[in-house]
Amino acid sequence: MQQPIVNLGKGVDALFIKNDRFNSTLLSVHFFVPLNSQTIEKNALLPFLLSSCTDEYKDYTKLNIRLLELYGAILSSSVNKSGDNLHITLSLNLINNDLTFDNEDIITKGADLLFSMIFNPSLPFTIFLILNPIVILCNFRHIF
Repeated sequence: MQQPIVNLGKGVDALFIKNDRFNSTLLSVHFFVPLNSQTIEKNALLPFLLSSCTDEYKDYTKLNIRLLELYGAILSSSVNKSGDNLHITLSLNLINNDLTFDNEDIITKGADLLFSMIFNPSLPFTIFLILNPIVILCNFRHIF
């Protein structure tokens, strides 16, 4: 069965796949950045920096406490080469809402955390996300 792709905005599409066989939900955000020899090293570091803190959870310890509050959610990030693009992924694995105490809405809270890593990072440099196509530009002058 083919799943519908939902257009969320200019250059942003979403795919929602429901499967009742599992007791967990995987939320993933994928960026495809054109390979560029001048920015490849910086863009390769980006998912690991984004997944280490947010504006609200300023260090790794506070972020891990938040993941524990989300019933032990698992945060992961990766970067791979895909053709002429760099494929950057941020993922969060959570238990389903019906397995929480009082049917707490863990999935929405997890999505909020994942989006805050992207749109409200707590980093010592500037990140600009430009959609259409998604291009990530970094200013690393504060750490290099």
